[in-house]
Amino acid sequence: MNWRLTTSNCLLVLTMACAPAYASPTQRKITLSCDVTAGSDVITAQETTVTLCDTPDCSASGNSVACLSSGATIECNSAGQNGVPLSVTMPCDPAQFKVLGFYEHVDTTDYLSNGTIVYGASDVTGSLGGRGYRTNAYTGSINDSVTFIIK
Repeated sequence: MNWRLTTSNCLLVLTMACAPAYASPTQRKITLSCDVTAGSDVITAQETTVTLCDTPDCSASGNSVACLSSGATIECNSAGQNGVPLSVTMPCDPAQFKVLGFYEHVDTTDYLSNGTIVYGASDVTGSLGGRGYRTNAYTGSINDSVTFIIK
């Protein structure tokens, strides 16, 4: 009986020692959200590029992989029009390395209640710590927001 307990404890310790100390370093999820906090504006966004990198600054010398499959985009619409949700979360294609940084590009269109249309974009290169990264894209009103989150 003691032999079985000792053997199972050794196997448990060996398994823990061989497992990575960080949680899911190659699997990331992205979220794109459109929100209007006041008024009748409508904000839309389209995420066209998300690249995962093995360096914090996505330098050219490191490895990188596209998070979205070739030609794929994710979209959000603050009014939920045309079947486009207010917020969408999706997994990235898995990387074959520990992800330390990312690059993202999102295009925004803000339809203001006075009839003005404001176009914007966000280009961000950032490093990923243990908590991920969150950024807001440019919009035409302080009441309108587009948020990109990677975890």
